Amino acid sequence: MDEFYRYRNLNLLLLISFIFFSSSGRTLGQNKWNERETAHFKIIFKENHLKLADYLLTCAEKSYSMLESIFGYQPEGKIILNTFDLYDYGFGEATSIPQNYIHIEIEPFEAGYENIPYNERFQWVINHELVHIFFNDQANKWESAARSIFSKVPPDKDNPLTIFYSLLTNYNRYSPVWHQEGIAIYLETWLSGGFGRVLGSFDEMYFRSMVFEGKEFPSLSRLDSILPNDSFLLDMVFYLYGERFDSFLSLKYGNNALINWYKNNGKPFYKNFASSFKDNFGITLDKAWDDFIEYETQFQKKNIAKLSSEPLTGIDYLGSQNFGWVSQPYYDGEGNVFFSYHAPDHLASICKLNLEGGIKEDLYSLPTPSLTTVASTAFDMQNGFFFFTTNNNQFYRDIYVLDVKTGETKLILPDQRVGNMTVSPVTKTIWGVRHNAGEASVVFSQYPYRNFNLLKTFPIGEEIYNLSVSPSGNYIAAVVHKSSGRQILQRVDLKNNGSIKEIFSIGNPENPSWSRDGKRILFNSYANGVSNIFVYDLDSNSAKAVSHTIKGLFKPVDAGKRGIFAFEFSTEGFVPVIIKEAGVNKLPAINYSGQDVFEKNEELRDYLVKVGGDNEVPAGKTEEYSGIDNLKISTFIPVISGFQSSVLLGIYARITDPLLYHDLSVETGYSVYKKNKALPDFHFKGKYEYKKEFILGFDYNGSDFYDLFNSRKYGMIGEKYYIGYDHYYLYDNPHKVKQTTEIALYRGVEAFSDNLVPVSKPDFLVAQTNINSKNLRRSIGSSDFEKGDELDAAFVLFASDIKTPHYSAQIYGEWNKLLNWIAPHNTFSLRLAAGYRLKNESHFQSKFFFGGFGNRELENADPKQYRKVFMFPGVPIYNLYGDRFVKATLEN
Repeated sequence: MDEFYRYRNLNLLLLISFIFFSSSGRTLGQNKWNERETAHFKIIFKENHLKLADYLLTCAEKSYSMLESIFGYQPEGKIILNTFDLYDYGFGEATSIPQNYIHIEIEPFEAGYENIPYNERFQWVINHELVHIFFNDQANKWESAARSIFSKVPPDKDNPLTIFYSLLTNYNRYSPVWHQEGIAIYLETWLSGGFGRVLGSFDEMYFRSMVFEGKEFPSLSRLDSILPNDSFLLDMVFYLYGERFDSFLSLKYGNNALINWYKNNGKPFYKNFASSFKDNFGITLDKAWDDFIEYETQFQKKNIAKLSSEPLTGIDYLGSQNFGWVSQPYYDGEGNVFFSYHAPDHLASICKLNLEGGIKEDLYSLPTPSLTTVASTAFDMQNGFFFFTTNNNQFYRDIYVLDVKTGETKLILPDQRVGNMTVSPVTKTIWGVRHNAGEASVVFSQYPYRNFNLLKTFPIGEEIYNLSVSPSGNYIAAVVHKSSGRQILQRVDLKNNGSIKEIFSIGNPENPSWSRDGKRILFNSYANGVSNIFVYDLDSNSAKAVSHTIKGLFKPVDAGKRGIFAFEFSTEGFVPVIIKEAGVNKLPAINYSGQDVFEKNEELRDYLVKVGGDNEVPAGKTEEYSGIDNLKISTFIPVISGFQSSVLLGIYARITDPLLYHDLSVETGYSVYKKNKALPDFHFKGKYEYKKEFILGFDYNGSDFYDLFNSRKYGMIGEKYYIGYDHYYLYDNPHKVKQTTEIALYRGVEAFSDNLVPVSKPDFLVAQTNINSKNLRRSIGSSDFEKGDELDAAFVLFASDIKTPHYSAQIYGEWNKLLNWIAPHNTFSLRLAAGYRLKNESHFQSKFFFGGFGNRELENADPKQYRKVFMFPGVPIYNLYGDRFVKATLEN
């Protein structure tokens, strides 16, 4: 009883803190989530997405019905659809663990190069993501039995045995990305009536260019491990090769054979995708991959020969450098072109390219580029002002202006959702497109750029992009994408009540720009399956092709007497070129591999999921989302763990809801083997997280799996009661400022810091808060951050003996400066750290302890432990200690 009174004040503090945190959490949830259900789906959405909810459910049920007939399978439980509106551009993600869940960003897609051909984007993206659910959720009788006991277990790095149980309960989920995306892209195309990457011009361009450039196709092992890190396409290569390989299989062996490879229900025991492949097709996967490469090579040689049957346009290359992904270029009338780019081995930048010598000068290092468009840009030629966006596709954009003459930059419009910018050379008005709640709106901001005003909002399903204002300021050229899949280049007359004139709609035209006299519009289009440059004449109201190429030309700009500036596609990035405008008699049309697939497999005609119509699926009433009501046991497994020299048998369980409002994990174990008989037998760890912000936990002789393998042990005798809170003051990528706070009460503790530092008193409290400011960047192909600053500051308070209080404290911080020098990915780091301790000899554990690299033999932590403040290689771990310190580290 005396012990209770001794600690009641501390326990009360913890309880009050928890109540405060919970109350604060409720105030954060003002914009509440709602939910609505049909027979096979539950949609979770914000109130302003209400008008989309029933439509998305209808799309999902239509797609479900078709995929059920294709796979002969019904996924377990109701599939969660969760709508978000956080990014510039829309996308979807799907997972089957711990339950079937689809995340849908409702914004219009990132346009460019026809790399994602689509019609009505919501039906299209649901078609694609539901394929993942149907394929991954399939279970043979062994998996079904395991799921009935353990649920579908998500992997947890703190409990590596969860990986085994995750494989046991959802084996399909762990096949390679190219295998996963191959079938999703294949079916996305036919479910959407031919709108998909199997019939996409970008995919054809990539493989045609591989053959034309004489590049070696990757082996499967290189595709899985190396290629995505070397290529400017990044993970897009998985989509390209997965789609193309599955299309080849369908063409050679038939659609039914391909689908059968992806069917898992009813198959005996566990077979990986490679062994199933041999059973299904009668040859090894590697042999089929070689056959695919041979087929693709011969197929593209025929296309190249067909294109070469007509005279090709002469191309002048401006140097040998490729620029990876590029934004819209702008000609300044003085022999220079300005654009932003994102290439391998180089941080994204804004550059000036001289057309005479092909000399490039980087003017500004551009943070947070998006994948294909890099950034939204505009150029005021008269003043030399280059407008650009940061935070591209990462929450709200900021709009800056760069003076290309002085190099000075200025933030003019923070926290906007505006892209596809263009600036009027007459009024200096900035025009752009805002995405909000799934809609695209044309907006404008007049000088001096205080805010944006709304001009027109397009209905959901229609998108507008690639705005370009004429030299007179009277017209805007833009591309409009219809829900039918039709893409149209239009001219808007600003002086005539915004009247619209359709200019071109063959081959998905894009990237319009105006001639310097304002009488013509230049653009590129896949009219013959290859992206060529076209010119539309306003006086004659006609468009003509002015290039004929093998690979593809994009983003044309009138460069005066020099000709037309454009970018040519290559498999290593986009290359700046100049072409002379000339009439083209004929553009030979290429063959699409996907068309051959469609003609061979007549059943693909029956896969179409119709878009629109009035046959909405009846849904239940809308209710407020409750995390408690949606709780689900995601993991319940037996585990083996360690505690110093003990081996434990125990149970690990985790209970969560789909939005992770509530995340409760519990691990308990009992010692079945002990080298030291004095060690405790019973062990417990419990942690509850609310919205991934507030944490409440309790450890009793907390175990650690990695103690089984390491000489340094984390498992600590005693009790730990703790409460924590994580808060972001700034989340403006790449700059993030985060505070992490924890109050912990320790009881009966014998040692600290991996059980290597004895404590003066077994019962004490530690309250600590850490503020981390991180502004770090990396380039394509890097293995770590390469440029920027990181600042860490921490305050730690130690307290003991409530009746006669003893206090001590630490304050310390570190600054890390990174820069890239000498060669790509060669990074120099300077770390400066210092700390001061408020002394109290009753708290030996509050001293600063240094030493060692920090690594254990086997663990899940960052392998570069030596970078931490209290690591000091060359000295035994935690062997140096003191009350104040200054430390400097250089690393290359």
